[in-house]
Amino acid sequence: MLAAGAAAGAAAVPVVGRKRAAALALSALPKAPGSGREGYAAQLGRMLARRGVIAMDRSVLRDLDRIDTVVLDAAVLGSDRGVLADLAPLPGADPGQVAARAFELFDPAASERLQHADGWRLGPLDRLDVDDPGDTPDSRRLRDSGGNLLGLADGDTLAAVLRVDPEPAPGVDALPSAARQAGLRLVVAATTPGGSVSPTPSCRAAPS
Repeated sequence: MLAAGAAAGAAAVPVVGRKRAAALALSALPKAPGSGREGYAAQLGRMLARRGVIAMDRSVLRDLDRIDTVVLDAAVLGSDRGVLADLAPLPGADPGQVAARAFELFDPAASERLQHADGWRLGPLDRLDVDDPGDTPDSRRLRDSGGNLLGLADGDTLAAVLRVDPEPAPGVDALPSAARQAGLRLVVAATTPGGSVSPTPSCRAAPS
């Protein structure tokens, strides 16, 4: 069980940082029965001390057996880089050519910057001064869903609408597995425009 806790914490470090990863690792440690809570806290305190961690309030160590949920801020799950998540060619555009040009021009580290080459331009949709040939069902869906939208233009004509999503931070894919091994419920919460916190659909991470 100690190894499982260490694995859960190690998997979370690249995503949530050392402090939050430590909290996840601690929550994965064996749960203490009520009669053995003091001994559990003492043993855990010694283990942490050997690793250079001093618990200023040792009483919290006795409450770790109550932890059953890990809450992550959705903002920490993404990186500063972007990834092309969807592409919708417009009427008259060749899908293969549009896709090739989009990937040639797209810069994951600067998705908001206008890129151009060989008469093609890729940039924020609202900053492209080009003729719009009208929507297909897929491009209308992208426009209606909002998000970070780019436009790809061939000369003065819009050829495609694209959506950019944040690239997942390193280690994100390992979090559900780490939480499952620890028997924890994993909840991802996002901050709404009004400043409140709204949990996204959560998953129950049951022991395997």
